[in-house]
Parts: sequence; C-alpha cells; structure tokens
Amino acid sequence: MNTAGLLPHVFQDWNNNRGDPKIRLLLAFFRWSQRRSEGARRPYVREALYRLFSELVVGTELRPETRVGPGLTVYHGYGLVVNDAVRIGSNVTLRNGVVIGNKVPDGPCPVIEDHVVVGANAVIIGGLTVGTGSQIGAGAVVTRDVPPGAVVVGNPARVLERQDPQTVPPPVRNVG
Repeated sequence: MNTAGLLPHVFQDWNNNRGDPKIRLLLAFFRWSQRRSEGARRPYVREALYRLFSELVVGTELRPETRVGPGLTVYHGYGLVVNDAVRIGSNVTLRNGVVIGNKVPDGPCPVIEDHVVVGANAVIIGGLTVGTGSQIGAGAVVTRDVPPGAVVVGNPARVLERQDPQTVPPPVRNVG
C-alpha cells in the first residue's frame, strides 16, 4: 500500500472510531506498518514497534499482513485476534474478544465481506465467507458460510433471519 492508498484508509478508519483515541492510533499504526513490504529500510523495526503497541498495550492481534478494507471499526479491541491470512472488507465492525482464523495450522481462513458487524467474543474459523451486510451475534461460533444479509447466532452458529444486504442499515459508529 503506497502513501496515496494509505491516507484514505487511515481517514476512514479514523472517522469510524471517533471517541476512541487508542483504537484510532492502533489503526493508523496498522496502516503505516502495512507499508513495510514496499522497500522500506529495516521493515522489521516498523513491524516490531507496531506489534509491541498492538499486542502489549492494546491487547489486539491484527497483523500487518492482514488485508483490511477501509473504514474498519473496532470497539474495545482487547482480545481481538485476526489471522494473517484473513481478508476483511470495507466498513466492517469488530468487537472485543473476536477470533477470526483457521481451524488447523496453515488451513484456510475466512473472508469477511463489506458492512459486516461481528459481536463480542464471536469465533469465525475455517475457509468460509461471511456475506455482505451480515451480522454475527455475540458469542457465535461460525464454521460455515454466512449468506449476505444474514443474522447468525449461537454455537454452532445458525441463521436467525435474512435481510436484503442492500437494505441493512449501516452500523452505529463511535461518536463522542
């Protein structure tokens, strides 16, 4: 991600996390650390600084290798763990204690499409897709594809209702 591509992501993340300076700083640092693969001198220093801040200060594992679209919102990021191979779309909301990754080492990881809201302590594992506009309930354990516009809850997660993803209202953002 070059500087021109970096700034719009930072501004969208910043706007979506008003009222939470710690998460704003985390996401700005995350975007900055993603530039390490573009010929930066001593990229390991950049990643080490980011990981010290994200994992030890904030308590969040969101590695620079993870591809995340603009407008990520994080509520109370403590305990958030996202595998490097996960792909996250734009305007996704993640809450504390969420785990997104593989079922087995080096196994496939989820793809989270745009405008998805994930509740606290939800677990999303395996090579699955969470469709656009879906909502994952708090504590849900998702191991299968989630259709666009679905609301899923429970362990194992099941579809509670389905909405047209075009009519799903955007999630409420941090304002304060």
